[in-house]
Amino acid sequence: MNVFLTREAQKQYKNLSQPDKEKIDKKTILLDNEPFIGKKLSGEYKETRSLKAWPYRVVYFINERKKEIWIVSILHRQGVYQK
Repeated sequence: MNVFLTREAQKQYKNLSQPDKEKIDKKTILLDNEPFIGKKLSGEYKETRSLKAWPYRVVYFINERKKEIWIVSILHRQGVYQK
């Protein structure tokens, strides 16, 4: 599957430090090979999954029909699920 970042996720990625970007890059490679590795979320997030990249969470959804993975947010673990 191909991994893409939404515009919002691109902005969040851009603001990370280089070491944190490297962590996210490693998780992106992992997602490409094992898309269902992340924890399935519930409630209003039920269509998404979350993958830990300490101290960040990578929230993504899988479009199986198009064989795409879309990262929708890369946020610090303390604020990722807050509105």
